[in-house]
Amino acid sequence: MYEEIALLAGSSLASVSLILISIYRFDRDIKKRLNMDVGKSEIVYQPGTNYTTRKRELEFMRDTLQEAIARIYKEFEEGKIKPEEKDLLIAKFRVRLDEVERELKEISVYAELEQLENEYNKLVMDYEKRKRELEEKINRLKERVRLVERVKKAEVEEEKKEIKRRSREELTLSELMSELSDMIKRLEEEE
Repeated sequence: MYEEIALLAGSSLASVSLILISIYRFDRDIKKRLNMDVGKSEIVYQPGTNYTTRKRELEFMRDTLQEAIARIYKEFEEGKIKPEEKDLLIAKFRVRLDEVERELKEISVYAELEQLENEYNKLVMDYEKRKRELEEKINRLKERVRLVERVKKAEVEEEKKEIKRRSREELTLSELMSELSDMIKRLEEEE
């Protein structure tokens, strides 16, 4: 009879030990996944963290906490944890879940504003880049036009010089012709 009692007490002790170890591991795994202290009631903003990133972190935390609560209920149904332990864990996770959902609600507007500002800044940067590209093309084309105009102007000047030169040559030629004609007349008169 003492053996049966000892065996029953030993198996009860082993069951309780397994449950406690399971709860401890479960709680430790949740803490690792969330990278937080489950009893923590205050959410601390880290400098340099942007709202969009923080929103994603909070959404992940919310999903993980919801999954943890579901897992606690499942383990309770399987008889792995006691009702008191279940209630204690559920209460801890619900408090944290409420905090996460409250902060998520608060920063959602800021995250949306941040996304819109980022889109606006990207649009402005793209506009400025395109504007610089167009200005460079315009300046290159203007330089080509100036070069073409200088070449045309030089050609026109050269043509003007050629016309003046020809005019002078023609004048000298006509003067020569008139002198020649005068000479011929004189010669004819002399004869």
